[in-house]
Amino acid sequence: MKEARTDELLVDVDEWVADTRGVLDHAIRFLLESDLEEISEDAAHDVFQMAATRTYGPLHRR
Repeated sequence: MKEARTDELLVDVDEWVADTRGVLDHAIRFLLESDLEEISEDAAHDVFQMAATRTYGPLHRR
């Protein structure tokens, strides 16, 4: 049996909650309407690392 996955949002330092309103899905599907900011490839790697380890650190412009 395949396990269902749920998108999560970082709401505070190391505090994640389920994205029950579909905010992430909407932002991905409607890029021009989202408030997501484009970041560099290096910063995106940092974000993926933080999500994988469930830790938070401020992003720095590169």
